[in-house]
Amino acid sequence: MTVFPVELVERPPRGLIIPAHSLGQPMADIARLFVGTPVSAVWPAANRAVYIPFLVQSRQCVVTQLFFYLDVFSAANYDIGIYDATKKRVVSMGSTAVPNTPATMVLANIADTALLPGQYWLGMVVSVAATLTVFRHATANYLAVASGMQQEALGSTVLPDPPTFANLSSSFQPICGLLLDKTL
Repeated sequence: MTVFPVELVERPPRGLIIPAHSLGQPMADIARLFVGTPVSAVWPAANRAVYIPFLVQSRQCVVTQLFFYLDVFSAANYDIGIYDATKKRVVSMGSTAVPNTPATMVLANIADTALLPGQYWLGMVVSVAATLTVFRHATANYLAVASGMQQEALGSTVLPDPPTFANLSSSFQPICGLLLDKTL
């Protein structure tokens, strides 16, 4: 008789933070009230970074991957990363080609990164507009700004360190998030 593998029992379950959906997240509380089903849309402007706030609430977690939902592929680059409360970049994928896998979740394999309880931003930038589409929410600007969401016009597809935040100029909130090796 075989015994259930010990490593599967001892390994903590995989966790997930989606700033627009996870309970207790600033944007999620607003999104549940005012946002409908995610829809596909082009990125709002070439090299525009979008920063979405999220919280690590109770204990340290380890982020192993970042993700976003791609709808229609176009030759483009993207960068996705995490910033702490002081706007210091904690980790970033670096400018990377968007994979030619439409209608899928794009996974960014980052270095395993420990996050302590606190406030963070998930930043994302795409090199093109009008041809690459991602799934997003259309949140009223004042609601997104009230939750802490920001943007930045960049000259390239590399997330800066530190960013220079500005209020949103469009109602664009990409569906993106973090995959964890430990639950919160």
